Amino acid sequence: MSNILDLAKKMQRLAEQGVGGEKENALTMLRRLMSRNGISESDLAQTQRSYRLFPVESVDEARIISQVMSTILPVGFERKGHKDHKLAYVVEVTDLEFLEIRAKHDFYWRAYKRELELFVMAFIQKHGLVPPPSLAGVDAMPMSAEETAKVRGMMRNMDSHTYHKQIG
Repeated sequence: MSNILDLAKKMQRLAEQGVGGEKENALTMLRRLMSRNGISESDLAQTQRSYRLFPVESVDEARIISQVMSTILPVGFERKGHKDHKLAYVVEVTDLEFLEIRAKHDFYWRAYKRELELFVMAFIQKHGLVPPPSLAGVDAMPMSAEETAKVRGMMRNMDSHTYHKQIG
């Protein structure tokens, strides 16, 4: 969305500063772009930036949100630590960028956690780390047929590791 908003702002400048047909074409394209992407006049006017806190709970989550930020914010954006949060970013953003980062991060973080659950299931199955029949199903994660197939595919692509008993 940030790239689209940047494009809309450039078109707006061309519509304001252009001459003749160039100005009118830019205005038509701007209106079309705004309509298709739900951009309002206030979105175009917003340029005020402020420091916002993005707390995370793990190194993995920090990696995900950092990547999300790199797709939305200008190249070379500044990330700072926060004294009250061991893992957090403080980043200068507009309100719109803040909301976009939050939404995109939440989406990909949920997807990552689900994929990680499937990976762990595949790892457990691949290496025979399954509970005895009396405990089977205690922590079973419900899986769709698609997820079951994905777990089987992951298992096929994993290396096998064999543990050898250390105590005789």
